Amino acid sequence: MLLKKVSIAGLEAFVKGEEYGAFTTKPISEIRAKSYLANPHAQADDVVLYLLIKDNDLIAFRSVVPGYLPDEKVRFAWLSGTWVHPEHRREGYSMQLLNEALTNWNGHLLSTNFAPAAHQLFKKSMHFKKVYQQEGARFYGGAKLSELLGHRFRKLAFLLPLADVAMSVLASLKKQFYQPKEQAGSQLIETEFPDDACYQLAEQLKGGLVFGRGREELEWIFKNPWISKTDDRWLQVYPFSSYAKEFQYFTLKILDGNELKGFMVCLLRDGHLKTVFNHLDEAGYEVVADYLKQLALVRQVQTLTVFDSHLVEALNGGRSPFVFHKKLSQFIYASFPVSCAAKKVQDGDGDFIFT
Repeated sequence: MLLKKVSIAGLEAFVKGEEYGAFTTKPISEIRAKSYLANPHAQADDVVLYLLIKDNDLIAFRSVVPGYLPDEKVRFAWLSGTWVHPEHRREGYSMQLLNEALTNWNGHLLSTNFAPAAHQLFKKSMHFKKVYQQEGARFYGGAKLSELLGHRFRKLAFLLPLADVAMSVLASLKKQFYQPKEQAGSQLIETEFPDDACYQLAEQLKGGLVFGRGREELEWIFKNPWISKTDDRWLQVYPFSSYAKEFQYFTLKILDGNELKGFMVCLLRDGHLKTVFNHLDEAGYEVVADYLKQLALVRQVQTLTVFDSHLVEALNGGRSPFVFHKKLSQFIYASFPVSCAAKKVQDGDGDFIFT
């Protein structure tokens, strides 16, 4: 078994090389590699891919994304994906690669938006502690339960089409009786990406964020997406998000006259909407909440995922076009001391904003 590490300096050559081309499963997509190379927090010698190779084929891999904590002035890496070949699972390879990453990153690793298996790995490693938990919610509109629950209730698959019909009827009834509120005073404008005024506000307020994302980080994210709307070949060879028929960032700007009062960035992917970044005041949350309700109707949104507690509260106020909602938690685990108590964690922190 060969352990191979790929740094930022060698990533481009690796993705263009024969070894990468011969792998049945790819450890990174080309579009994601481009984003890694453009990361403003990445340095040339940062290891971002850990590979285990046997008989010239990939057995397991782990990828990480370099980050920076401005208050602590600490460089770290977000754990972004781990995969083990089905024939080699439960053989300790995930733990081996995690330990390699811990060594390379001086014990400075963070993780959010992780699968249950990753949670068990953190507990087993004894290196990680929960440093943040936020209670959010997922709101359901005309969601297709057969798509959302089919993998969990295979034995009841024959009943799920009936559940889809029931959800559709309930959603139609909710839409018929939903009347949006009229907002006085503030004006909301929807654009694709933040403009200069939004970026200026982000720069002014980034000191109040745990991970300090400002203009530089946001422009990197929007200019280097991980999801393609045209190239679906990665669906067969890369085990993480790479393709969507619908993938769109959009920005909601709150104006008082000509003055920008706040903004929010959302991501809509194949009918599923989520909030990923915002600088809003109390009044702004109310305006955005009502707009998102209307947006859910117009764009036939199946689900809306929100972790910002202020926005969840605003969405729960008044009438709603959503059929129901359920509580959802956002966690951050760290292998070193990180304080998230005094400053804001954005919904899209980590790699959540990319997918």
